[in-house]
Amino acid sequence: MDEIHAMNALMALLTTISNGVALLLFIVSDAVYGPETILMVVASMIGGYFGAHLAQKTKPEHVRAINIVIGCTPTVYFFAKRYQH
Repeated sequence: MDEIHAMNALMALLTTISNGVALLLFIVSDAVYGPETILMVVASMIGGYFGAHLAQKTKPEHVRAINIVIGCTPTVYFFAKRYQH
């Protein structure tokens, strides 16, 4: 797969599926609170829609760089937090 926008769409689909499965598991285990869950679902849908719209208008090189930064930032943060004394 060479097209960054196709990869981004596939990533969004897979993320949606995995988040949906996680949400179902949380609901079944009674570990979610209604108002907060609804707010997060709505915010995620809005962010996903506008993020995809923005990605379509952005150069593929920039989309790739943004995905790398967003993917690596939490890893670096949690790694540093774990080993911080």
